[in-house]
Amino acid sequence: MDILLNFKELGYFISIIIGVQVSLVLFVFGIKKVRTNILLASSIFLKTHGIFLGSLISSGAMVYFPGLYRTGNLAGLLFAPFLYLYIRNVVYQNSLSWKDLIHLVPFLIFFVDFLPIYFLSSSEKLALILSEIENPAEFTNFNQSRFFPSNFYGIFRTVLIAFYWTLSIRIIYKNRKRFLKTKKQFGTTWLKWISLYLFLLLFSFLPYFIIGLNGDPMLAFDLIHFSVALVTIFAGIALLFFPKILYGLDEFEFIKNEQNEVDENLDKHVMSLEKVKELEVKVHKSLIDEKVFLIKGYSLADLARDTEIPSYLLTIYINKYLNCSFSDLINKERVNESIRMIENGHLEQKTFEGIADLCGFNNRNSFINSFKKYKGMTPSQYKNQLNIA
Repeated sequence: MDILLNFKELGYFISIIIGVQVSLVLFVFGIKKVRTNILLASSIFLKTHGIFLGSLISSGAMVYFPGLYRTGNLAGLLFAPFLYLYIRNVVYQNSLSWKDLIHLVPFLIFFVDFLPIYFLSSSEKLALILSEIENPAEFTNFNQSRFFPSNFYGIFRTVLIAFYWTLSIRIIYKNRKRFLKTKKQFGTTWLKWISLYLFLLLFSFLPYFIIGLNGDPMLAFDLIHFSVALVTIFAGIALLFFPKILYGLDEFEFIKNEQNEVDENLDKHVMSLEKVKELEVKVHKSLIDEKVFLIKGYSLADLARDTEIPSYLLTIYINKYLNCSFSDLINKERVNESIRMIENGHLEQKTFEGIADLCGFNNRNSFINSFKKYKGMTPSQYKNQLNIA
């Protein structure tokens, strides 16, 4: 029994440390780059607070923290809504509105209900803790409620978590085809992570319904809190090894950040001759053989997917080893293609605008400007030079 207890407390301790660190990283990252991560940071921090309270109750150490009495349920009523809002905002790329304040209603009801408890002195809170600490299941019945019967909040919180879990699953399920239309789609890493994260969170409320209501409340208490602890550990490890998760589905922000990092450290990156040759072959295959540059709006991210080369490596290869930018590389190939079309007599059936469109240029002006940049003359001057009528 002692080994099990030690193992459980060790799990709590590790998850609390990881939870706090991950929350801070997400919060700072959210402020600086992707604001949606602030919601995820808040959710994980609140969940970590609940784990901390659960470990204090389970070990009896709650007596040393009377100031935290009845704050665990505040976190429990918020972490699931915050996670749902995070998922909703990532998938639909929208922001919070004043209507989202409705998600705070359960939190506010509980806070108002237990407001007199929060104003008690430390000695008075300690007396309440000592009267319940021997039975953790009884401790979480919230018998001090002024408005509701005993254990109302335990049931209500669990139902609320299950409700937001269902809403989150619904969003993922409704958009799964968009996520999985191609295996190379940006965001599949996030999708796999959030799907597994939600699956593990199933155990944050399921044991309560299966065991807690009709079986052993203490066992349900341990299963729920330890499961949440494991979910927190999983989240931390996943974010450590797959930082792309931080960008959700925002591929543009991910590419922009990688580009900034490469620009700042370009001179430090050195690739072997074998690696350079490998990239050269893959890029040549896409650009020259498959002529992907003919696609309007073709981006670095598109080339990264088509060549299966990370975008940061592509940027290094193009900038440092080809000595140009991605847009220069694409536009140069488009100009070369237009020259082939002009030399092959396509002007007999097509205008310059038509050739520009076929070669992937968005408009006539960008075509002319690019042509002058790489050939030193306009398309008309080039045609006249070839004596093409």
